[in-house]
Amino acid sequence: RGIRAMDLLISETAARRLGARLQGCIPALGLLQLDRNGQVRVDGRECTESRVRPDLAWLSLDVFAEAQLARFIGLVERSATLRWLHTVHAGLDLPFYPALLARRVRLSNSHVHAPAIAEYVLGQVLAILQSHERFRQSQMERRWQPRGFREIDRSRWLIVGLGHVGNEVARRAAALGARVVGVRRRPAP
Repeated sequence: RGIRAMDLLISETAARRLGARLQGCIPALGLLQLDRNGQVRVDGRECTESRVRPDLAWLSLDVFAEAQLARFIGLVERSATLRWLHTVHAGLDLPFYPALLARRVRLSNSHVHAPAIAEYVLGQVLAILQSHERFRQSQMERRWQPRGFREIDRSRWLIVGLGHVGNEVARRAAALGARVVGVRRRPAP
């Protein structure tokens, strides 16, 4: 490995954004950058697959946006050196993750997207309960018609899955007066 203490498999987009800061914290960190074409580059040069031996991998959101998920997962699955994978996935129940755990790869995730996802869920519920689509269509047609709607206040919500996202949804729904019941895989208060 030369002077590098460890290599991180990271998307080219994330490396552009955060690579210098990461290497500032860990000077001997090598960045294996997965580009939009599925090629891995080190210091701007294309790297053969046999040399892609990450110790760490960061499955960031842009990997999904750039349609690189299958390539990224393949590289991670084939890596005999991988010790730690950090992912944006809220749940770690995809078949890909237990296989890594069986190899004693450390998995971690962050929950930074939970508030945004919860607000999206709330927005979709409001759109359905208050007939936003019908209302917008009437506006575009310059028609005013009375329309019914439901309020979240005193509605009943069943939230299946009380992880970070489910808890954020429950908190927001309860704040608007909903009666919330949550269920989870394992018993917990």
